Amino acid sequence: MPRVFIVAVLFALITALFGSRPVAAQYAPGNITAFADPTGTSCSITDQTPGPFNVYVFHTNFGGMYGVNFRVSESGGFHATYLSETLEAPGHYGDFRNGIDLVYGACRNGPVLLGTISYEGHGTSESCSYLDIVGWHYPWPETGDCIFMDYPAPPLGKLYVNPQPGLCQPWCGVVATAPATWGKVKALYRD
Repeated sequence: MPRVFIVAVLFALITALFGSRPVAAQYAPGNITAFADPTGTSCSITDQTPGPFNVYVFHTNFGGMYGVNFRVSESGGFHATYLSETLEAPGHYGDFRNGIDLVYGACRNGPVLLGTISYEGHGTSESCSYLDIVGWHYPWPETGDCIFMDYPAPPLGKLYVNPQPGLCQPWCGVVATAPATWGKVKALYRD
């Protein structure tokens, strides 16, 4: 074969394999996290009286992803009874508690509500028990981008049940404070 033909074939192969692929840095794998509310802002839940409650699983802070796989883990001391779950993604295999593969059906940017888990609380869950997002196929929760590259998607934190200050504090909604004198506080309200 002529050398020009071989070079042209190699160039076409390299271009097909690498030239048309977007740079992986353009993708943001994000985080798969359990929340206590459907807006994805509360990271603690109370189980001190009997009654039903929901846990909402989100994929947040991501761009250009096609699907996820993970499992929702319940710690020892979490005594609520699992009732059911609702999945929001169009394609799935498995379930939240045993391990799940969810496919979005297209490249998506987040946040995306993946689904809801319903529990019946008995008011007996121990302080600092929790629900966490853990790996299923891999040692970590995973997401895949639109060119089938896989990335870790760790949770932002655990969903604490009956949190206790100093022992297990919710990771979300923590507002930093700074010392202030009474004069500085009054100055905020002057015209």
